[in-house]
Amino acid sequence: MFYSLFWTIPIIARLLPAKYSLSVPLRSLGATFTAHAVGGALWIWTVPMTPEMYVALLPITAFERLMFATGIGISYVGFNDCLDSGKMADEIKKDISDGASIGITGTHGFIINGQKIVGAQPFENFKQAIDAELAK
Repeated sequence: MFYSLFWTIPIIARLLPAKYSLSVPLRSLGATFTAHAVGGALWIWTVPMTPEMYVALLPITAFERLMFATGIGISYVGFNDCLDSGKMADEIKKDISDGASIGITGTHGFIINGQKIVGAQPFENFKQAIDAELAK
């Protein structure tokens, strides 16, 4: 029903004049609606509800999406402010150097009391390493 039309919001926003289409809040809202459009469409096809029930959910969903977009916008502005200011550059360089000195060269690298765990690992691998350290 209406949920499957949420993906059109970024297109509509892009068609607006540049002073509106490039605004962070509008782009955040568009990203949020797009990210949830597929789930909304799947919801329609998988959850047996009457059209009246779907329509009753529209204000709740619109409010929820607005809150998601607000969070994305705030995070976007805050992250870019931090990145552009360089105020954390020294800390980041130190973290990269510390990681490289113990053999971690990318994301998903962990050290648990000297034991290196590389890559995205299942919970059991972490549990095993932690339990082994606790048993010492």
